[in-house]
Amino acid sequence: MPRTYKSNLQLSDEDKKARRREQKKMSMRRARKKLDEIAKEEIRRKDRERYYKKKEKGEIKTIDQYTPRQQRQIRKMWREKSKKRRELLKMRKAANVLLEDNTPPISPSSSFSRIEVGRLIAARNKRERKAENEALKIKVLEMRRIIKRYRMRIRRLEAKKHKVINTPSSIKNALKRDVRTAVHDFLVKDEYSKVTAGKNETITRKKSKRQIRLLNDTLLNLHKVFQNETGMKISYQTFRRYRPFWVLFPKASTRNTCLCALHENSDYIVRSLYKAQVISYGSASDMAKAICCNNRLNRNCLERRCKDCKNKKVAFNDFNGDDFINYDRWIIKNVGIIVKGKEKQCKKCIKETVKTTKKISCSIV
Repeated sequence: MPRTYKSNLQLSDEDKKARRREQKKMSMRRARKKLDEIAKEEIRRKDRERYYKKKEKGEIKTIDQYTPRQQRQIRKMWREKSKKRRELLKMRKAANVLLEDNTPPISPSSSFSRIEVGRLIAARNKRERKAENEALKIKVLEMRRIIKRYRMRIRRLEAKKHKVINTPSSIKNALKRDVRTAVHDFLVKDEYSKVTAGKNETITRKKSKRQIRLLNDTLLNLHKVFQNETGMKISYQTFRRYRPFWVLFPKASTRNTCLCALHENSDYIVRSLYKAQVISYGSASDMAKAICCNNRLNRNCLERRCKDCKNKKVAFNDFNGDDFINYDRWIIKNVGIIVKGKEKQCKKCIKETVKTTKKISCSIV
């Protein structure tokens, strides 16, 4: 070890021992460098004999004498050391190749040196040509993939260009367009939807601005009416999917117009009775159709002037009249509000829940 300015008095016992061991190692290395091959082989022979003696005495264990856990740890250490050794050899080899490629050739002093230089140049040129060929192969494969992709595009375009107009798919698309147009024309009629009056009540989709229309009935009932009028047999899901985007379902929160409390209250009662299984009608319009001719809402039938159906009555199921039932209704009440710090009374239409018996509910209907 190189000398330091610290005296031995300043070092601890452990430091002194470590320093002594390093000095011994260095001195042994310097001594081995001075030995010739015969002396080195003699030293190796003695080391081997010393190793076998220790092994016979049991001072050195083989891997079979360790536990499975210790064996795994030792093998792991061997693998790491082997990996480091391979990396070191690889780095040395790469450094030698780099040094060989970047070192300028020595001016030849004899024919033998010129031959060696020629061989080195030929090997270098061979490596360069091999690398260039590999790069060209990769480029050719990429160009083949691109050419194949464009050929498939050309074939698809030609097939689309020479496609017959009256193919099954084109006929199917034409039928879809006809059904979509029929559904649009049906739902935008004033009989089934009404247009809003507000200037700002519009909706825009894909740069198409339209005035909002509100449906007058449920989409399920309108689907039945559409099939009866047009004769087209389409599913409810298709009818719902082809609904125009500007034809919306009416909501109390988004409407600026007045709602008819009378019709809303009757619809609430009918729905509550239907939920309680007192009647078999899901809405007030269905109940009105049931007491009219041919299940159609005619003015004479609704005003009970028709001779055929004026005696028809609502069909009730068997029920206990004393059972209670809840239903909602709109009612006008006086409500106290504060205006400029003063309490005033005003009339407001409020929705409330009513609890009554099934018998009284049926009499209201």
